[in-house]
Amino acid sequence: MRLAPDEVLGDGRYLLLEPCGADERAGMEFWHARDLGRGYDVALTVLLGDPSDQVAVRSARHVLEGVRYAESMEHAALAMVLEVPPPGRVAAARDGVLGFVIAEWFEGVDLVDGVFGAHLPIATACRLLRPLVDAVDAGHHAGVVAGVDSPGRIRIAEHGAAVLAFRGTPPVSTTRDDVSALGAVLYLLLTGVWPMADSDGQLVDPTALRPEVPMDLALVAVLSLDTTQGPGIRTCGPLLRALDEVIAYEPQPEVYEEPAPEPATVPRRRLRTFTRSAFRGRRLAAALGTLAVAVAVLIGTQVAGAFGAADTTVAQPKPTSPVTTTTKPSVTTTTTKPPPPPPPPVTPATVREYVVAGSQDNPHTLSRVIDGDPGTMWHTDTYRQQFPVYTPGIGIVAGFAKPVPLASVTIESPSAGTVVQIRAAPSADVSLATPVLATATLTAGATTIPLPAHAATPYLLVWITHLNDTGGGFQSLIGEITCQPASA
Repeated sequence: MRLAPDEVLGDGRYLLLEPCGADERAGMEFWHARDLGRGYDVALTVLLGDPSDQVAVRSARHVLEGVRYAESMEHAALAMVLEVPPPGRVAAARDGVLGFVIAEWFEGVDLVDGVFGAHLPIATACRLLRPLVDAVDAGHHAGVVAGVDSPGRIRIAEHGAAVLAFRGTPPVSTTRDDVSALGAVLYLLLTGVWPMADSDGQLVDPTALRPEVPMDLALVAVLSLDTTQGPGIRTCGPLLRALDEVIAYEPQPEVYEEPAPEPATVPRRRLRTFTRSAFRGRRLAAALGTLAVAVAVLIGTQVAGAFGAADTTVAQPKPTSPVTTTTKPSVTTTTTKPPPPPPPPVTPATVREYVVAGSQDNPHTLSRVIDGDPGTMWHTDTYRQQFPVYTPGIGIVAGFAKPVPLASVTIESPSAGTVVQIRAAPSADVSLATPVLATATLTAGATTIPLPAHAATPYLLVWITHLNDTGGGFQSLIGEITCQPASA
């Protein structure tokens, strides 16, 4: 974070008290602040960036215009927008503040600090989330994206409900991201952990972590997140119905116990130190990435962003030798025939980039992955944050001259730690609804990924869900993609 406690924004009016999170997609920081002019606390969404960077300036303007459009919406689960100052009134103690949004402050606890590792009563969890889902649903009907796919925005208010405390939605956020994020929050409330994947890359059912979770409620959480096995849930309606069923079954309110507050006698400076200690939980949320997730599915692993396929390093297959058997006591020796030589590797005839959000990275150099030279590389853009913050992933669609039954895929890459999914597609019109055949973590060099037996396929999708950490960003390189046909 570039700002620090005790800095003052807005021509000396807003004193920064405590950081509450960040969203790097639009250079946002979320702050608990004090309105020195009016004498009350506020929630401050601060937009940071280089004033000479026109892309950052346009992004900030887009966010502020979106807030002005949405501020007429009133809902108990949405912090009321108090002011969106014009650019001339965003002066800070140092340069780089492009704008900010002032909203009402909700006393309570941060989402992660409040429930991570806890097992709330099921009905309490549903009551806690239900108002926020209703608010997001109302926003979608009004054409407004809530932007709940960043966990730092959400707080649990003193009245025991989740609220969108920090207003301002990144331009890249969609209504689908909102629904996926709500599914992730429901998963967290039911299990006490963020969505996780098993060794096969499948989302772990909440009932496996907590058997008393109703199956219908668990299914709604999973389908809100996981779009790999079907269309998934794309609107708030199924979430609302599932929550209402649980609430109606157990109508008596349950008490949500918040962490014990700091004694009122503790001075402000001491209180600030206390909340900074609690902020460690927020660092965990930042490490897991935003909920867009995707949180799309978002399908990533806890390693790959928060939701999705688990890391699986694939070992090289060992060669087999002919088997010789001798019959005794007869003098006749029978030797089995050696297995036929494997068919030669197949190189895809065509390749193209596949994206579900944003623009393609480097399509003009993609042909390098099938040019027969592992030393020539195609690479993704360098991202400031790990997938799925900006996009749930990026893919390469490989087409073959004719449908081929494949035994394995070999990827030459220097980007160790890159996580890929191999998906089969019946046509060039691929999507993430296609089945996952295998998931693997690339090693430096050649990584061979065995595939289960399946019908011949004319197209293959190599879907990257986790990029290599270069130390200065996140980027993956691929030198060559070859495929081994299955033996006849």
